Amino acid sequence: MVSKSIFCRGLNAWECIATRPRVTIDIDGQDAGDAKTYTTFDSIEGNITIDVDHETPFHDIEITFEGRSRVSIERTDPVVGQRIARHTFLRLRQPIDPDVYPSCKVLKPSISYRIPFLFILPDRLLPQSCRHKVSDNHVHQTHTQLPATFGDSTACGSGLCDIAPDTCQISYAIRARVLRDPPVKDSHNKPLVDTSREVRVVPGIDQGLIRKAGENGLCHSVQGAKRVNNGLLKGNQGHLTATVCQPDPILLDYTNTSAHTIHSATIVHLRFDPENGEQPPKLSSLRSKLGVRTFYGSTPWTSHPLNVNAAELRGKNQNFILEHIPLSSYSIASMEWTKHVVSNGTTYPHPPTGPSEFAEPQLQIPGSYNGKVYYTTSITVPIYLPKSRQFVSSFYSCFISRIYTLDLCVSYHTPKTRLLKHSLNIKVPLTLKVAVPALLDSSTDVLCGKETIQPCLQQGYGDWEYDKPGYWNEGCPIYT
Repeated sequence: MVSKSIFCRGLNAWECIATRPRVTIDIDGQDAGDAKTYTTFDSIEGNITIDVDHETPFHDIEITFEGRSRVSIERTDPVVGQRIARHTFLRLRQPIDPDVYPSCKVLKPSISYRIPFLFILPDRLLPQSCRHKVSDNHVHQTHTQLPATFGDSTACGSGLCDIAPDTCQISYAIRARVLRDPPVKDSHNKPLVDTSREVRVVPGIDQGLIRKAGENGLCHSVQGAKRVNNGLLKGNQGHLTATVCQPDPILLDYTNTSAHTIHSATIVHLRFDPENGEQPPKLSSLRSKLGVRTFYGSTPWTSHPLNVNAAELRGKNQNFILEHIPLSSYSIASMEWTKHVVSNGTTYPHPPTGPSEFAEPQLQIPGSYNGKVYYTTSITVPIYLPKSRQFVSSFYSCFISRIYTLDLCVSYHTPKTRLLKHSLNIKVPLTLKVAVPALLDSSTDVLCGKETIQPCLQQGYGDWEYDKPGYWNEGCPIYT
């Protein structure tokens, strides 16, 4: 009896699978094995094809473009296990012409049903996609920017690692569903088939929002100072101060077709204030590393993670991972100091920091220092990103954020202690962004293909529509 029951259930399951519609999603300009990349205001066009082997009644057909994030956090107290959060932050619906539907809503085996779709990638999300509590409105603004595809090396096409932990992922996909009639009125429609095809999205970002989010970040220090000693038990030689200009944003090639090395540069200004007429230290080397910080949590971030201490994350179902990528190491032993003499009543100038929103108040010379001589030098530091990694643009979102810093280490030794090296470390905010051609258009309308997109707000619903009827964006957070 038991064997017969198992056989019947298996047969019913096989019949259910055999009678399901077959849905194929084709994207224009993208083969089955390729992964095309899209950015802000790009159009994603294609068709879905539906085939059946038997006459199949259905209720509706849905075609959507969805953006989702998923985070899992290991918990040990009070119960060992995982806490998982899923967030559908973007959903664009494709309106379907009623003439495309078969008569009586029955799919027939002799016909292949082909339905076109067209989605325009927006430059921001609806406000309702971020509905949790935030410390200020700026957090909400950064959370309603589109994040990049994250944590899926197969979606980027190159197969390179984007330095994302296994515990978090952001994905975009074209989704097609054929819904059956609900068994009871007002109940949910269960799908006969539900299939999707992922695409890689690398949207443009608002550089001003990203920079403002990094103000007063606990892991940033665009200036640093250190007391220079003659030896372990010897007196103070003076004070070494370093000021770094924040680098210009690094522009990423989202198409992965550029053969050029992605780079930027910054300048390190060094100043030495001696005591008792001491000579400046001998410079040795300058090393640079890229600090890659990924913040994630199964509960939404109420403030920007840069302003949160690591100890504060305990018990909040939030975490972060830091990875350093070596960039360069240069010898600066040939750098020469420039001597400056300060006359009576003259202030002690500091080197300029450049136009940086991250600039902190200038470091003050110790009150005990009464000298009239100081030394300065400047070092240009090129920044080259290695081609062995797939870098994504800087972003903040409700559950996942990616932030970069340029970590610099200046090594030196004093004239009397040549065998003992010292170092001064500085961390500078670094923004990675995508140059979106459409956003460089000076006109108010953004031309995408042959259509001009005019975002507008639908009254009463808060749905964001384009001038094509039926295109809208639904923010749907789901916490589990």
